[in-house]
Amino acid sequence: MVYCDTAISSQETPRINRRYRRDNKTQQTILKEDPFVAGRKDDEILIVYPFEWDKNEIEATASDLNELSYKGTYDNQVTTEITTRVGRLNATIRVEDYEKLEAGVWLNDTLVDFWMQWISRDKPNNVHFFTSHFHSTLESKGVEGVKSWSNNINIFQKKLLFIPSCRNGHWSLCVIVNPAAVEKSMSKLKSVEEADKPHSPVSCILFFDSLKIHSKLSSQILLLKWLNYEWQRVNYTPITPFTRKSCIIYNPKGMFELPRIVI
Repeated sequence: MVYCDTAISSQETPRINRRYRRDNKTQQTILKEDPFVAGRKDDEILIVYPFEWDKNEIEATASDLNELSYKGTYDNQVTTEITTRVGRLNATIRVEDYEKLEAGVWLNDTLVDFWMQWISRDKPNNVHFFTSHFHSTLESKGVEGVKSWSNNINIFQKKLLFIPSCRNGHWSLCVIVNPAAVEKSMSKLKSVEEADKPHSPVSCILFFDSLKIHSKLSSQILLLKWLNYEWQRVNYTPITPFTRKSCIIYNPKGMFELPRIVI
């Protein structure tokens, strides 16, 4: 089981599981102790991101956040009302989403999509984050089902494409690296001299799955089909350059260094 609180020890986990499974009413009572959501309905909107607020003020407010950690006490009730604009890619956080930040509760797609948008707010234009629905739509409807997702971007102008996936209650992440360099990857397969050149970008996929529940091969095959579809659409060519050899998928473990991967 994957928790949003990575600081929970293995000794604490069974106790937390029993607490949440034993009595759902008790669980709700515990969650409502947070003054930020006390008395609010589950479907009440708390925030909509991105914020329509001064960027410097947002960064100043967020500077003291202890990101990726769990805070068990609530010292100050948030009273600032934030005006937001609504758009197709906006992330809407409701009370029921906020409560999933509690220890021992599964993260949902709304929280993951919000987090992806938040951490990418200052990233350069050559990095793109897809929402969690992209992978599920690609899986269920094929490449035709996601063709509108890239109408306003050229994925081959990006250095990194982040694609989260949730299946069977478990999250994994694929990162497509240097998709435009696939032709160089192909030439390296054919030329020993080209393969020996240092500091040359190549295309590949990084696959992150802490519990090894999702299939790395299935993810690679699915994404290669989409990459070939996009390559043909953007370049008006019948060529399908993305193969399992020209765009290798790696499964990094801990601190790692991959050979000849240059961003």
